[in-house]
Amino acid sequence: GRALAGMATPSLNGNRWLQGLLKEAGKEQARMDILLQLRAPGPLSRMLLAGTQATLGHGFLIAHQVSPSFCHWFSGYVEEESIKA
Repeated sequence: GRALAGMATPSLNGNRWLQGLLKEAGKEQARMDILLQLRAPGPLSRMLLAGTQATLGHGFLIAHQVSPSFCHWFSGYVEEESIKA
């Protein structure tokens, strides 16, 4: 009843929160673009970056299968730390 009614219409605070996240993602993308323009990574750097991302991504996927609650906590922790920085 009442609990589901709130889910049907997005709250104003929820929209602000989402817009804040989208704004921060845009800022992060701009910082990455500037970094790539200042120091264009060579083939070795790109290969190392891709390998690192693949390793960490697969590792996190496996960790999520083992302990989803830890991964959710860890993601929240990383997000909070990124906001402080």
